[in-house]
Amino acid sequence: MTESHVTSFRQKEDVQLLRQQVSPPLDTPLTLLEAPLPRYPSFLLNDPSPKARGDVTVSFEIMPSGLVGTTRVVSGTGEDALHKPAIDAVRRWKFAPLLRNGEPARLVLQHTFRMEP
Repeated sequence: MTESHVTSFRQKEDVQLLRQQVSPPLDTPLTLLEAPLPRYPSFLLNDPSPKARGDVTVSFEIMPSGLVGTTRVVSGTGEDALHKPAIDAVRRWKFAPLLRNGEPARLVLQHTFRMEP
């Protein structure tokens, strides 16, 4: 399996997890158009400590346009330096425009990234 296949599979799983958080439902399923992954901090690549790896959970608002608005770290394990790449990645995500009952809608969702080299 190539890296692009693994990335594609992971993104499909991520979309399924995000869709489970949508309530009440949208007019059409939540569609993630672009989802760059976080870049692991290069200065931590050779750090053997357990704190150099961890999970980062990000809360983010999806605007009616499909762009991501407000973001914040809800929780994180490991170095604080792992938070910024997770936030930066989510800010670059793009969704199809959101409608609920024919009206523009906003959502607030959460996603957890596993940060490791």
